[in-house]
Amino acid sequence: MFPYQYTSAIIGIILGLIIFFLIKHDRLHVKFAFFWFIIAVAVIFLGVFPKFFDKIGNFLGVSYPPVLLLVLALSLVLLKLLRTDIERSKLEQRIKELTQRMAYLEGIIESKEHEKQ
Repeated sequence: MFPYQYTSAIIGIILGLIIFFLIKHDRLHVKFAFFWFIIAVAVIFLGVFPKFFDKIGNFLGVSYPPVLLLVLALSLVLLKLLRTDIERSKLEQRIKELTQRMAYLEGIIESKEHEKQ
């Protein structure tokens, strides 16, 4: 293995360890960690076998295969951002519904207290 292969593999291993640490300390939910573990494994794999991605790029007709890696990485980041926005939108809607429900229940409690007086 060449030095750049070690670097890529070490980055993947460190990423995997960070993900494991975040899960262990309840900073990252397991369902979200799965995506990041796949990324860590891919980084390790491409670090150990860099020619594999060159072959894929050549097969797809990409003249400079590292560009394919950057496009793929950017696409994954954009998909992750889209998923995050969708989740955030769902949470905001749920918060709005719960706030309205809480206000309704508080109104009922206040009306019951006024009836007692």
